[in-house]
Amino acid sequence: MKVHIAWPAVFILASVVLLAALIYQTSWAPDYAEAEPLFPMAAEFGQELVKIRKDKELSPADIRTLLDAEKFQTLRSYGIVFSHDPGVLVSIRVNRRFSFNIGKDGHPQWEKR
Repeated sequence: MKVHIAWPAVFILASVVLLAALIYQTSWAPDYAEAEPLFPMAAEFGQELVKIRKDKELSPADIRTLLDAEKFQTLRSYGIVFSHDPGVLVSIRVNRRFSFNIGKDGHPQWEKR
């Protein structure tokens, strides 16, 4: 009898584990885990953008030059776009849920889509 009870228990346990893994993968947690370590780098990137912007208008070549620096190499794989919002210089799109909007003061702000 014990063998017959063990198989449904193993099946239920495996189903719960697979369901938990599926729920975790579709939640915001993996996307947040990708974006959260980038926040300090985005803040430093924003401060550099403000320094460049004091001298002249910000251009795509300026952003490309900054991204070529070794300390910002990690940000190269993410989408950086100019914003239509006048209070935001650029937006760094990290993944499908999170991005950083770098304001005119150089401070990044989280944006959850």
